[in-house]
Amino acid sequence: MTSFSKSRFATRLQQAVSKRREEVGLYKEIAEKLQLSDSGRILDVGTGSGLQLKVIHEMKPNFELHGIDVSAIFQTRVA
Repeated sequence: MTSFSKSRFATRLQQAVSKRREEVGLYKEIAEKLQLSDSGRILDVGTGSGLQLKVIHEMKPNFELHGIDVSAIFQTRVA
């Protein structure tokens, strides 16, 4: 039997939660609180869906962004 964290339901649930957080502006609110220069590097540990990095990229396109997540759910590369 597949563990919950690797199930399709868990994947869809996490994607829905992440999308809702994006829609209500939570990721943007967090990114605006970061005191970032015009360029640099960011490592997001436990990046999940990567939507936080996506928002940071939109606000600070000159940053080199990296995300890592141990969950098997998130195996996609962010821009």
